[in-house]
Amino acid sequence: MNATRIARSRRLTAALESATGRDVPPDLIDRITRELETDPRVRRPSRTPKFFVAAAATLGIAVVLAMNSFGSGSSERSPQHELQDPQRATKNGNADNPRLTTAMVREAVLSLAVAPAPGPAVGRLLDVCRDSRIAIVVDATIAAKSHVDLAGLGRRESIEHIAREVGAGVAEFDGVLLVNSRGPKPRALERSRITLDARAVTMQQLAKVVHARAGANLVVAANATGQLDVEVQNVPWRALLTAAAKQLGHEVIGHGSALTVRPATERPKRVPAMQQTSGSSVQNVFDGWAKAVGLNLVIGAGIDAEIAMFAFEPRSNGLLRAIAASAGAEVVDETRGIVRIVPTLDRGKTSTHTAESISELELLQAAGPIPVTLTAAGKPLTVFAANVRTLDLVRAAVAANGLGFVRRGDHYVVH
Repeated sequence: MNATRIARSRRLTAALESATGRDVPPDLIDRITRELETDPRVRRPSRTPKFFVAAAATLGIAVVLAMNSFGSGSSERSPQHELQDPQRATKNGNADNPRLTTAMVREAVLSLAVAPAPGPAVGRLLDVCRDSRIAIVVDATIAAKSHVDLAGLGRRESIEHIAREVGAGVAEFDGVLLVNSRGPKPRALERSRITLDARAVTMQQLAKVVHARAGANLVVAANATGQLDVEVQNVPWRALLTAAAKQLGHEVIGHGSALTVRPATERPKRVPAMQQTSGSSVQNVFDGWAKAVGLNLVIGAGIDAEIAMFAFEPRSNGLLRAIAASAGAEVVDETRGIVRIVPTLDRGKTSTHTAESISELELLQAAGPIPVTLTAAGKPLTVFAANVRTLDLVRAAVAANGLGFVRRGDHYVVH
């Protein structure tokens, strides 16, 4: 067998192993070829990928091949290629690994029974969330109308689709979505869905795939351990991340433009429902919030914005932070039961980091002028982020290690 033929056999064998998740005998390709040479149903043996797909079907071999794993010439890398070690990740399936399938991810998608009719974008965004447990805060000054087709989409994808249509970004604060100009811009729908067939995938590897495909900014804790056998086709990236984390006993928490993946913790108690579906000032919303939950709230001078929102039993801290962020502010918890809303110190700075092992100190040093004092440190983190708001990234990193992050005057303290 000449060198070219050997190389082709190895490549096709690796592709079959990747597709089936099983070890394939090294002479399988030659055995199929010899069988086909004597099979009257096949006119001319070939060694192209498409030929072996047809050959497998002809001979009754149960093989499902993702054609982009053969390298079709596309400049966009397939999700499998984003794994650290594609062959190891796809071959080493383990009966003890939990499986994650397309159907299981679809269960994590909050379906939209009837798509809202085209109209003003703000109203359409609120209608997407109505009759659901999604809490959303929207910049009420968005004047554009939305006409984008939402048929067949879940609620989260519908929100991203509308936001992209009107040039807005989507940020997430502990499950509460904020749609305004400050959040990360969603990618086109066809680029934000994921197809992946791989074995023994860690949350760190999955984060790499999701970041490369959907552009999500992710920080994964070192103790977010475990492996999954993943077989999903064209699923929303956020639902995939949620379903995978849940399978392994982890959670995904939003910190504005960055998400943290960490072992699941006990969630805060929910507060009474508060709904506001028309444009209102942040000052008025905060006043209503304080009265509804008996909160001592102090709002700094000059903090205001026009927002529309829909909330159904939201987590108090997430909604509070999302409303504050809509006005370029942040929540500062202080002693004696007083919560202050003050202008943020991030100054709009953004960062880009790709590191599979980075400490909070290294991250803070790379972050630049954000005034942070580090009095405690956790384990190294896995970070995949591009053009993320620096303060959001720092918060996500600190949360991944379960550390405290508080503001003290004109600087922050990690403890």
